Amino acid sequence: MNGTEQRISRRGFISGAAAAASIAAFAGMAGCAPKSTEANKAQAPMEGGAEVVSDAWKIEDLGEPKETLTCDLCVVGGGGTGLAAAIEAKQLGIDVLLLEKKSQTGGSFIGSEGLFAVGSHWQEEAGIDYSQDELIENCLDYHHWIANPALYKNFFKHTAGTVTWLEDLGVEFDHVQSLGDSPNAWHVYKGIGSEGTGVTFMKSFGAAAEAAGVPMELSCSGKKIVMEDGKVSGVLAVRDNGDVVKIDCKTVIVGTGGWANSAELIRELNGSDPARVTASGLDGRDGDGLKMVKDAGGALALGAGTMATYGPILPQTTYGTNLQAATSLEPHLWVNQDGERFVREDMFLKNFAYAGNAVHNQKRAFTVCNEAIIKQYTEVGGDVGVGVYVVAGQPMSDLADEFSKLLSSGNKYVYQADSIEELAKAMGIDAASLKKTVDEYNGMCAAGSDTEFFKPSEYMRPIEAGPYYAFEVFNGYFCTVGGASVTPNTEVMDVERNVIPGLFAGGCDAGGLYGDTYDVAFCPGSCASWAINSGRLAAKQAARFMGVTVDDDK
Repeated sequence: MNGTEQRISRRGFISGAAAAASIAAFAGMAGCAPKSTEANKAQAPMEGGAEVVSDAWKIEDLGEPKETLTCDLCVVGGGGTGLAAAIEAKQLGIDVLLLEKKSQTGGSFIGSEGLFAVGSHWQEEAGIDYSQDELIENCLDYHHWIANPALYKNFFKHTAGTVTWLEDLGVEFDHVQSLGDSPNAWHVYKGIGSEGTGVTFMKSFGAAAEAAGVPMELSCSGKKIVMEDGKVSGVLAVRDNGDVVKIDCKTVIVGTGGWANSAELIRELNGSDPARVTASGLDGRDGDGLKMVKDAGGALALGAGTMATYGPILPQTTYGTNLQAATSLEPHLWVNQDGERFVREDMFLKNFAYAGNAVHNQKRAFTVCNEAIIKQYTEVGGDVGVGVYVVAGQPMSDLADEFSKLLSSGNKYVYQADSIEELAKAMGIDAASLKKTVDEYNGMCAAGSDTEFFKPSEYMRPIEAGPYYAFEVFNGYFCTVGGASVTPNTEVMDVERNVIPGLFAGGCDAGGLYGDTYDVAFCPGSCASWAINSGRLAAKQAARFMGVTVDDDK
């Protein structure tokens, strides 16, 4: 069987069944996570720590390829970015081939619930009218002008058209809303919340890819970009069986989902201790794309080490469940290794990325409550809504049973005691300090005013009687949002800001949209929106590179 015959035999398309099945492997994502999946559980810390020295950017020796495939455009990654790029390329008449390391496409995009757009028909019909320029300036101010203004302008310019493009492909939206205090710009997909509306999105998007005839090589991981005379000439990839494949091509679009699961790159780019952070989302986001880009001479954008943190998560609980919300996200008392408060505990509601920053700044972090508060969540409901999965003010009917199981599970990050002093001893922190914090907090609750962090009075609930509980929490994050330095049309640049001919990056592999903090304040659903829009932008620019006329207004 020659290379061409092998390529045809291995072509595969995402199907509704495949997208639904992939939920079993999913692990939650920004503002937006399917609940109750084993892979979505926060795990105990990774082995190692800051003392471990790793060669973060190393690409393994691949050996000689056993087969060669050909195309004009190779798309590396089959999530939102890759599928968008591949579909757009097919519509433009480009000979495209998509590589996906897993056995099915979808990636962590199945965890998204909605995406950002400005000027869409949904907003027009709802009487919502925002100035793109004003929103862009707000975003740039939020990111302290670390972000790329020209990139923002080109991104925002296409978001409304992309909503229509998706609908023309069969993707359905349900409504547009705000996310926390953000503008009404979050376009929520139609679907069943308990299953994950991103799964519904990807069923439709996968069907569109199949209808477009997008050829794919599944279980085939892109590893290295082949360069000749300073420009792209191909990709080396590895199949699950270890066979090396060479793809001869003129252009490459990298969209592999970032470096969320790479302990080495977490240390290298973000400076976090991998033992104190927890990734939500599919595994496999190992930084392959960014390593390929850097190996090909690409530079990193300013802010390349940004993680989309959301704040506390108790290890071995699942993001987006009542148990995780009650033990980790509800605005009862949060303390650090010194037994002191470190943030207003409703910060997840105000801006979950800020909650993540606050946890990141601690050596250890805990949430503290008592049995009376847990009973209130069970019978009345909590204060925190988590996407469409946990509804504020709705009784957590399963919490009593799940909490009982947690207490008897042997989870070493769960502490219980009949007194605050005993609780502190179990937590391994100073008892006098924790007792002082609890007493002062209870006093502010009685007065109805938080004079330390100014948390609204409706979230001030005293912790006056035992049993008392404490939960040691890690810093949860949905994805990474820093990456390669790219032009407004997603062309990868080198350290001298020269474009590398034929190389493009999008989604979480491309930088330039963020400073040090994920944006949920002015651009809700930015990751999902950037994934789709950057995929389209990259495909269009790749087409232009190959001499194809492109209508930029579509």
